[in-house]
Amino acid sequence: MDFFVYSRKAIEQLRPPEVSHIIISITSRREDVAVLRANDHCLGILRLTFLDAEESSEPMLGAELFSLDQAKEIWTFVERHQEDVQRILVHCDMGISRS
Repeated sequence: MDFFVYSRKAIEQLRPPEVSHIIISITSRREDVAVLRANDHCLGILRLTFLDAEESSEPMLGAELFSLDQAKEIWTFVERHQEDVQRILVHCDMGISRS
């Protein structure tokens, strides 16, 4: 299983791979979803919303920090597809810290 990390701009321009894959899409706000291209090889998309910040940072209205529940959600999502998936694609705004 291969793991790829992208910025939001890069994944929105990405031609979907021709192998089985899943996408984990991370944005800062729920209403600001990434426009993802999917094909028949995409087994699922998990969309999460959380800030690229720590607890000591001042929160933005309508945004949250990464939670234990979200970590479990990622784990369950990947585990559910582990037998069939060849690639995991993850993106956040810049493709650096949250990814």
